[in-house]
Formats: sequence, C-alpha cells, structure tokens
Amino acid sequence: MCLANDGASLATIIVPDAATPVERTAAEELRVHLDHATGARFAVTNESAAPVGARIVVGNTAMLKVLLPDFDPKTLAEDGIVLKTVGDSLVLTGHPQRGPLYAVYTFLQDRAAASGIALTCYEENVTRWLDLDGVNEATRLMDDALAAAGSEEARDPVANRSLRDKVLREKLSLDHVWLINYRMFNEQAKRAGKPFLGPADPQSACRAWIDACARFGVKAYRETTTEETFRRYERHLLKTLGAQRTDGRKGGGT
Repeated sequence: MCLANDGASLATIIVPDAATPVERTAAEELRVHLDHATGARFAVTNESAAPVGARIVVGNTAMLKVLLPDFDPKTLAEDGIVLKTVGDSLVLTGHPQRGPLYAVYTFLQDRAAASGIALTCYEENVTRWLDLDGVNEATRLMDDALAAAGSEEARDPVANRSLRDKVLREKLSLDHVWLINYRMFNEQAKRAGKPFLGPADPQSACRAWIDACARFGVKAYRETTTEETFRRYERHLLKTLGAQRTDGRKGGGT
C-alpha cells in the first residue's frame, strides 16, 4: 500500500470519533513521522468525517467491524497489536490500553528498517518539543534498555539473538539529537547546573554514529533523501562537530 508519492500524501489517518488519549497520541506520532519521512502532509480525521480513499485506521474505530469483523481488542494482551492491510485501508490498532501506540511504533520501525531510513529526530532544532531534561531522561531509559537487552541475550542467546542490536538501531535517532544539538544542550547544562548525558567527545561520537548507520543499513533520513545526500550530510556533521569539542559530560555538573 503506497502512502505517499512525490511529496503528496495518498492516505488519510483515521481515528475514532471518541478517540482515547492513547489513540490521539498514536495518530499524531504517526502523522509527524510520516510527514518527516515522505515530505508530504498527512491529515488526521475523525472517522465520521473520513474522506473516500486510502486510509490508515488508528485505534479501535467503528469501521473495524467491517474491516476486521472477527476482531475484539479486549481479547488481546495489554501489549497486543494488529497491523493489517484490508483493501485500501491499513489498520494499526491493538489492546485499548496501549495497543494503538505500540502498533504505530512497530509499523514505523518495520518501515524504517525496510527502507534504510533513520526515522524521527533529524531536525536541526528540537527545542520546540524536546529540552535538555527530556533528552537526558531518554538517554537514561535507553541505557537501561541496552542493559536489559544485554542481560536477556546472555540469559537466552537463541531466543534473544540480536536484541541489543535492535535497541542500538533505535538509539540512532537519540544519538543524532545529541550530535546536532551538542553545543546548545551543553551550554544549557552549564548555565543551569544540570547533568549533561551527551557524548564527552562529539566528533568521536559522530564517527561511531556514522559507523552504526553503515552497520544497520541506514541510507537516508527521509524517503526523499538519496544515499549520496546522506553521506554528504554525515561528512558535514563530522566537520561541524570538530569545532565544538568541549568537556562533554562534565559540562553541566552532577
């Protein structure tokens, strides 16, 4: 199912008329990521106002009774999801508690991996929605996830093979946020006396990020970006960070 072409969206994101906060959040996350990845502009619409044409159905809408007549979200586990294409509709839903959000993230992860795209944070200015405290907390959580993945791999290497690699690939976008906002976050940490959990050496961290992108087959940050453009961007980022070396993690304080 094609969702966009030449910068134009080919599908509408549909949510229930009485969408839950989880469903609204899932739809907005999907919209933001698809906009960034394709260069198109996707609309989020209540199902009662849904236009004719291709649809991305997020959450447990009434139209699921037609699209998936045997589906009952309450029979799923709390983290259960459903990703299914039915005609010209892509269904992303799951258990009411968190399922729609998990379904959206799974879809985006699978789509990114298949396309060699590092989705999410490639914007030069993330301060509109993410501050130093938020990036620090995301880093702590990602470190915890890496430690947990390593423990699970050690416990059962067969069942959990490459689990840590999956986390590392997801971490690429967070690493990129630190790199492109290194100076800003470092200075904020110093002024506020806050921790700075970014890289101690941004240029070395950038080289590691470039190597990781190559290892995981990342070739673009949106579908309209060519591999050569991405390689030029990597070189530009490395050169820029060469002039920004400071004390890194020592910057803010505790």
